[in-house]
Amino acid sequence: MDQPKKSFRYKMQHLGDFFVDNVLSKIEKGFGSLKLSTRGIVVTYDIHELRKSKRKMISHIGQRLTEIKRTSPEFDIFQDPDLSKLFVKLDDIESRIELRLNERETRLYPRRYAQPSPVAI
Repeated sequence: MDQPKKSFRYKMQHLGDFFVDNVLSKIEKGFGSLKLSTRGIVVTYDIHELRKSKRKMISHIGQRLTEIKRTSPEFDIFQDPDLSKLFVKLDDIESRIELRLNERETRLYPRRYAQPSPVAI
């Protein structure tokens, strides 16, 4: 004896299914916003770590400059391959910081960075 799907008995038998479907859809929406929030936290943490490594890199550059000037003051510091590598690494860190800052700004203020809509004439 098949009951029609619209009957009261069918609705009472499947009330749990309706409830679970409703709850699961709300949980999925919550996880979506949680993922976005978690990504924002990761980006901010990366910015702090990159800034810390930038300070360390600047310290290494200063140490290398001091070492060069102490050992041979007549040496051209721009010819030192180790110093050049340190400056390349510093540039890489600074570009990564800039990317993370831009990502964080677009996450925090999405309307500010939205593309303007075309004007209809």
